[in-house]
Order: sequence, then C-alpha cells, then structure tokens
Amino acid sequence: MPLAENDQKSIIGESALTIIASLAGYSLVPPPKDKGVDFSVHKIAQRGTRTIDMGGVVDIQLKSSSRYSEDDGHIVYDLESKTFNDMVYRNAFGNTPFILVLMTLEDSAASSIDVREREIAIKRSMYWYTTEETTPRENEDSSVRIRIPVAQRLDLSTFGELVRNLDA
Repeated sequence: MPLAENDQKSIIGESALTIIASLAGYSLVPPPKDKGVDFSVHKIAQRGTRTIDMGGVVDIQLKSSSRYSEDDGHIVYDLESKTFNDMVYRNAFGNTPFILVLMTLEDSAASSIDVREREIAIKRSMYWYTTEETTPRENEDSSVRIRIPVAQRLDLSTFGELVRNLDA
C-alpha cells in the first residue's frame, strides 16, 4: 500500500531541502519531537581533516503543498493560523531565527517528480518566508493568507545567503 499523498509530498519537500542545505554547506537536523520545528539548520565547518557540527543557526517549518497560487510576482499560500502564530511568538521570544519554507508542488506527488534516463527532477520550487508581525491571530482554527515574493526562491546560493544573514 503506497504512502498517503500528503506523506509523499512531505518526503519530496524534505528531500529537496536536505539536498539544497547539504550542497550549501549545512546539515538539517530534525528535533527529537515535533514542536513546530521540522529542522534545525546546523553550520558545518572543517577543522583539518575533520568535519565539525557547529550547532544550529536557523529553525525551519517546512510545508509541501500544491494548494498555492501565483499572483503579481508572489506565491500566495494559506498558512494555518496556529503556524503563523508560532512564527510570531518565536520571532518575539525565541533564541534562534525561525523561517517557513514552502515547497510548491504539482497536484499529485507523482506528477511533481520527473524521472528521466540521466536525471531525476523535482518540478516547481521552494520559497522562504518570515514575518515581522508581532500580533498573533485570535482564531487558531483559521488561516492567514501569506504572500511570498518569488524573489525569495530557495536555491543553493540563496539558502547559504539567507542562513548567513539570519546567523549574523
């Protein structure tokens, strides 16, 4: 029996994010229990011939979804209010910067992957989002429409730059 569609989409997002992070020189570490953080981004350094984990610098909440739209240079996504409120709270009181990463996918997980003779491609892209808002939403059972500029696409160069800026 195959995995549920949402689980398949989550695996695609996790895999893509792991690849991008590792090629940018970072590792992703899942927390021991899910408390609103899917991954901590850890800086990796070389000390002689040894590779050293330098610790977490950014925390990520990852969403993989086909439920988004594009409008006027933005990715439009309805984020659960409770997740939005977590971001507001973390940004106000947390010790580590916190971002949302949205993996945009096709309607089905299978159509989001293109397997060819010499390559495997993931269709669509990833985008990062954070908020400066300080007021949480009252109703945690609703959603907040967020607009992510397409310029906030996550790739090898933007991932490293984003993490370095947040770690500064």
